[in-house]
Amino acid sequence: PGCIQIVKRDEAGYVEEIQIGSQICSGDAVQYALGLPSPNFTIEEYGEKVRTASSGMGHGYGFSQFGANEKAKEGWTAQDLLEYYYKNIALISE
Repeated sequence: PGCIQIVKRDEAGYVEEIQIGSQICSGDAVQYALGLPSPNFTIEEYGEKVRTASSGMGHGYGFSQFGANEKAKEGWTAQDLLEYYYKNIALISE
């Protein structure tokens, strides 16, 4: 009881599983329940309480609007951006 620990993270640091007491929850479920901007978070003791710190915004799967905007300013085309953010895709024009 009272034990909270992150059990599993993905390669980018996003929480996949977290143990709260004897229950295992997904990082997405905890993100949603706590209103965090991302499932890339830490939990730490803070006096008699715990606090979370979140890194970034979003789910980490796919297209970063901020990153794409910066790359577009550097001259990247829409095709360049799609091929960068989405691996193993084929763009087809009809």
